[in-house]
Amino acid sequence: MSWYSNYKNVSEEDFRTIKLKLDSFERIISPMMQMNGFYLNRISYDENLNLDYIQDYQTISGNIGMTYLTEKSINKQWRFGFYILKTHDLSNRRYYKRVELPGIYSLEQLEKSYIKLFEECLSIYSKIEMSDLTESIELK
Repeated sequence: MSWYSNYKNVSEEDFRTIKLKLDSFERIISPMMQMNGFYLNRISYDENLNLDYIQDYQTISGNIGMTYLTEKSINKQWRFGFYILKTHDLSNRRYYKRVELPGIYSLEQLEKSYIKLFEECLSIYSKIEMSDLTESIELK
């Protein structure tokens, strides 16, 4: 079986180590996210070092997740960040607001705080109003 990675500084062994830890987080976080209308984005889950949750309603959609930060990760000091994205499509435009949680987290830090960080993301997401979606891109 051939090995392919989206990450320039992650060996196959490191990828598997990180992925096992993320899988353990996912088993705990997914039920909480589902209770809030978010579902794990499985399209690229197997090949990426992230947990990306999607909420897709007719009027509003968005993502909440944590992702591997390649530029911040060196010498097996793997780092992750959290993001929130809320969108609304109207007249061939997608209006959105993207927020990143302050802080960069190691796997060791995440083991102690990932539930709290996802709860914080949910809280921020719920407070973003339609009027906050001021950035936009054209839909094709």
